[in-house]
Amino acid sequence: MQIRDGRYASRVMSRDHVSEEDERCGRVLACRVRPCSDLSLSVIGLMRKSVCRSDAGSGRAAESPHERPASRPDCPR
Repeated sequence: MQIRDGRYASRVMSRDHVSEEDERCGRVLACRVRPCSDLSLSVIGLMRKSVCRSDAGSGRAAESPHERPASRPDCPR
């Protein structure tokens, strides 16, 4: 998942799955983070198809109304 906004504590993540850049940009393993405030996040990767509903007829995933643009401009979406 990608955490777009909010505070969280993270545990060690395998570099086989999450690079340092990914972690710096908020792309983390859900099982390795604990929220410390309300979070705004996106489901990314292979799980997106299973978790996100698609817009009727458009074939694209529905955006969460609480999703905000990335706060770090150096991190691609």
